[in-house]
Amino acid sequence: MSELENQEEDQSVAENEYEEQRNEESDQVMQQENDQMEEPEHEETSHNSSFESTDKKQIEEYDTPNVDDENTYTNERHNGRSFDYKEANFNNNLEEESNFDGLKVVEEEYSELNESKNVNESTNRTSLDETTIRSPSAETKDEDSALDLHWVFGMNKDTLGGMHNLCDETRKEVFYIAGNVGIIYKYETKEQILLQGHTNMITCSSVSTDKKWIVTADSGKENMIVVWDSIKGIPVKTIFDPHPIGIQSLDISSDSLYIYSLSKPNSEGEQHISLWEWTEANEGALVTVTVPSGDPQTLLRCHNSNPKVFLTNGPKSILFWEYEDGALEFFSPTVTKSDFGSASSEFVQTTFVAGTTMAASGTTDGEIVLWERKIYPDRESKEIEKEAMKFVKIHPGFSVNFITCIGSYIVTGGSDGFVKFLDHKLRLEAWFEEFDLGPITSISFDKNRGKQRPDMAMTEEDLENMVRKNDEFYCPDFIIQTRSGFLAKASSSSFSDYDVEGMKGRILVISQNESIQTLAVHPSKPYLAISGMSGNVHIWDYQLKDVLKVMVMKGLCVSSLAFDNKGEYLAVGCMNGHVKFFDAVLFTEIPSLAYRPSKACIQSLKFSHDSLFLAFSDSDNCVGVFKFMPNPQKKGAGKDEWIYIGRFKSHKKAITGLEFGVEPYGDIPRLMSVSEDRRLIEYDLENSSIQGGLKVKTIHRVSQDAIPTAFLWTKDENVIETYPNEKKYFDGLLFANDQYKIMSFITPFGNRDTRCNRTILSPTYGGPLNRLLLVPNIHYKDGSLPEYQAPRLLAYSTFEKVIGLIALPLDGNPKHHMGLIAHSGEITSCVVSPDGKYLFTAGGSDCIVNQWEINGTPLFKNKEIDEGIEPYVSLIEGGAQGEFFQEVQQYFYYAQIRSQGEITTSERKITGSVPINQVPDLVRSLGFYATQWEIQNMINELRVIKGVADPSETNSSVDKKRSSLPSKKEPEIFIDFNTFVKIYVNHRPVFGIQRKDIEEAFQKLGSEPITGFINKSDLFQKLKTMGEIMTENELNDCLSKLLKEVVTISALEERFTSVEFAEKLLGFTDGNV
Repeated sequence: MSELENQEEDQSVAENEYEEQRNEESDQVMQQENDQMEEPEHEETSHNSSFESTDKKQIEEYDTPNVDDENTYTNERHNGRSFDYKEANFNNNLEEESNFDGLKVVEEEYSELNESKNVNESTNRTSLDETTIRSPSAETKDEDSALDLHWVFGMNKDTLGGMHNLCDETRKEVFYIAGNVGIIYKYETKEQILLQGHTNMITCSSVSTDKKWIVTADSGKENMIVVWDSIKGIPVKTIFDPHPIGIQSLDISSDSLYIYSLSKPNSEGEQHISLWEWTEANEGALVTVTVPSGDPQTLLRCHNSNPKVFLTNGPKSILFWEYEDGALEFFSPTVTKSDFGSASSEFVQTTFVAGTTMAASGTTDGEIVLWERKIYPDRESKEIEKEAMKFVKIHPGFSVNFITCIGSYIVTGGSDGFVKFLDHKLRLEAWFEEFDLGPITSISFDKNRGKQRPDMAMTEEDLENMVRKNDEFYCPDFIIQTRSGFLAKASSSSFSDYDVEGMKGRILVISQNESIQTLAVHPSKPYLAISGMSGNVHIWDYQLKDVLKVMVMKGLCVSSLAFDNKGEYLAVGCMNGHVKFFDAVLFTEIPSLAYRPSKACIQSLKFSHDSLFLAFSDSDNCVGVFKFMPNPQKKGAGKDEWIYIGRFKSHKKAITGLEFGVEPYGDIPRLMSVSEDRRLIEYDLENSSIQGGLKVKTIHRVSQDAIPTAFLWTKDENVIETYPNEKKYFDGLLFANDQYKIMSFITPFGNRDTRCNRTILSPTYGGPLNRLLLVPNIHYKDGSLPEYQAPRLLAYSTFEKVIGLIALPLDGNPKHHMGLIAHSGEITSCVVSPDGKYLFTAGGSDCIVNQWEINGTPLFKNKEIDEGIEPYVSLIEGGAQGEFFQEVQQYFYYAQIRSQGEITTSERKITGSVPINQVPDLVRSLGFYATQWEIQNMINELRVIKGVADPSETNSSVDKKRSSLPSKKEPEIFIDFNTFVKIYVNHRPVFGIQRKDIEEAFQKLGSEPITGFINKSDLFQKLKTMGEIMTENELNDCLSKLLKEVVTISALEERFTSVEFAEKLLGFTDGNV
């Protein structure tokens, strides 16, 4: 025998002896742990027996907010901004229960927590970055909520370990994360218990040993850790701001008494670990330590049976931790690159191996690393002192995404989509390779006998039954989650039974696996179409919660969807410019109707009311049109034709709205678009043709400097507030803009030009509005046909996080609208069901669609209460008792005197009203430096309110000439104080003028890029020749009033910066006027 063979034989013998030694130690540890587990069962029985004869203890929860008699309290967490919250109704009946280890856990029974905290107030000159958080009880519907989360489509598919199996003998439920909501899904009955409360995306979760407690955490501003009762679906503990940046990972200890959290790295790369004794009334963490620098840790996992031992791992390191004597200590085993099969291999997840002193790690190279307790010659090693014992490749060529334990098995889930079961020597025992559902991200098992959980140490009887049952593989059934957006349940017996179909698993949940970009609802059936970057179009029955059809378009990313108003076609727009048509009954593509009218992304699709036109806008700022051409000589689906008319580059900047309307008192379709270039363009559909292409009919300017962000065309007369003397316009255009205004324009037609007749302050909760949607108002009487009435609600969304409702007509009253956080990030689409019952919102990259139940009653009740100008006054700094409102009253009083002549000996007549020619100076004296355009809008609105002039009748070319001449016949118009306050609040800027606005203006006027200087002559020449032109006398007059002395342009310095201009001329001192 060669020397090499002798060495290999000696090494083999040594390994066998080492394995036998380790097995003996593991058997001893397992026996000790199992012996310890037997005692609590007896303890629990005796405790429960005595507990039945005792009363429930009444304990006051330490973190319950102080509330007053009006059931409101002020939340000061939002950067000093106050919000009125409804009081959470607490039932502090606390019940002591004994868990499996004989220790007591306090269960707080809340009837409701954080119920429907809708925003019903707006602040002025401050954009609210965050809105109130709604966390209604899962058991009861919040009747005071205008929007109530009804269902969630989708999940956080990429969160490793984000799914937890809650099943037992009677319970068929699974928990998973969907955006900022936790979901307990009863898959047999298709019910969801929605765990609401997080404002940010939930980043991690854990479930207790007995599956009774669910812990969720998020990352970002105002992050939190929430403990939920998984049976009742209610929060029982909230830890606010546990870490400055948020939580990377967490886990709950085996005895359910401790929560260990790992923070996200801060700007300096530091991470912290905190230990929370959540069942005690402690305000802070029990202990917090800094993680050793060098390798950012990505996972935290607790020991299966020792509540004071846990581990963390990063790509290149593993730390084993222990809480002892009030401190956390760690041990980091040494690992070299040569230990791995690949130098680039990294750790993904690590778990303790149940019933042993070992731990197992999965790597990106498909290996399993087995860690064992170190052996020292002179002392006994600690539980956390481990060393690498074995490296075995289990998923060749693929990453081990998830690793856990069940009984005596180590279970792995790979990016190959396979689930494998290994024994403690890493020998393959069973494998499930038939799922074909994508890379595995979570594996979780049904609950075992009694109160044991799958990954904890078990009795010898349990292990014997699980490891071999008639010499066959056996374990509890399990649920997997995949990166492709599936939850599926597999029967463990299918492996032993060679049941291939059973090994494929039963799909429980299906989700989009890429960012969702667009939604569409069927006009007459409860169908919802969802699609996005995946190219898959999911058709859902949103009442039955069934997926009716999945249409796969390989190689395409869907950017827009639209059903026609007859429910016959579904149009699909793609990011590469394709437009496809599908049969909306069979949901099959019509091959003959496939076009690529653009090479740019199709951003919007809109059908006309009669379904004869389909318009689209693309990212090249173009608008295109298809026309339906019925072909009676050809019968059958797809025989009719949609003819491509043409495409026109009508805008210079991004298109923000595309709408169809109809001619006044007619039925002929009209098409308009609006853009960030502030232009409204109408297209000449009648004269457009295949030969001549799409033609433009008229162009209108709808803004001076505000950028339109949303567009709605409606003929409903109650959309804007009307007055007794006002003529009602049945055809109007609504534009939301980036200055938090909704502006109503009269629709141009014939010789009638468009003109703004209303400016309304929009909700300011989470940024400018980017969608306006009328909510249909349908009533059914005695089973008769639906009766369509004037809409009473307007739904809106912002670019990020916030959606809400506004009660109609629009009036700017902050008590007539509400808002809430719908998603943790961007909102990419928003649609209303045709019956007006539901609002659907898509969260883009979170792969989530939320279905909200609409209940306008709370807003309608507020609408019925006439509080005069009080709600508007609340938007003025300081409110009714504030110094600024007192100035408003004084200036209004002075305007009455000024209108009668400041120097006079005749008796003054204080009537409580001022002529509208005093309004420009009045608003400017109050800090609203309105342009002539804005002044004209205010005057037009006041004339409409008083019924003096109908804007639709004074906009012909003849009337334009007349309106420019002084009219002696026009009656003088007076407005009272209440009317002025409403006009002032609705029209004035939300933010006021700030120093940065001056800086931006200087840049536009041509200041030097580096120094910021601008020549005096250039500046004043542009003021006299560009925009709203100022004369030399007007400029000199302004300078004299600003500097409080006689100063002309020639006396100023030859050049200055925006800072010098703001401070020396305009009087800026702290960044604001």
